[in-house]
Amino acid sequence: MILRPPQLCGTEGKYYSEEAEVDLRDPGRDYELYKYTCQELQRLMAEIQDLKSRGGKDVAIEIEERRIQSCVHFMTLKKLNRLAHIRLKKGRDQTHEAKQKVDAYHLQLQNLLYEVMHLQKEITKCLEFKSKHEEIDLVSLEEFYKEAPPDISKAEVTMGDPHQQTLARLDWELEQ
Repeated sequence: MILRPPQLCGTEGKYYSEEAEVDLRDPGRDYELYKYTCQELQRLMAEIQDLKSRGGKDVAIEIEERRIQSCVHFMTLKKLNRLAHIRLKKGRDQTHEAKQKVDAYHLQLQNLLYEVMHLQKEITKCLEFKSKHEEIDLVSLEEFYKEAPPDISKAEVTMGDPHQQTLARLDWELEQ
């Protein structure tokens, strides 16, 4: 497998960044490169062992060549390991950010649920409230409109509004 030289990253292209390279590389292809590199290392180690067992003077040069190839593969493994750790850190950071957002939304939800519960209690209190004016025996409507003066009865307002009608009847009760 052929390795391409790293591309320069950054706004001005003056430096190399493995963090930026991680975004450009496919993890699946890196895994395939890892498997290939491991197989090559196994093959090279087996060849070195075979060459050492044969012995001889001209074997030393071949062993040195395979040792250099092995070093290149070890460098590839180290790079892949660094990239894997960078990916892992980015994944953890993204997970942490997402978790913080979820926690914030959950807190907002809890606050809203508490507010709804509080408002429901207040509504229940209001519905259960019994006003004293309900216990007062007021004059009948016919009698009220007959006997009450127009400035209290205000027929044009009170005929269409039960609340205003009750207030006017209470005013008339006070006048009597």
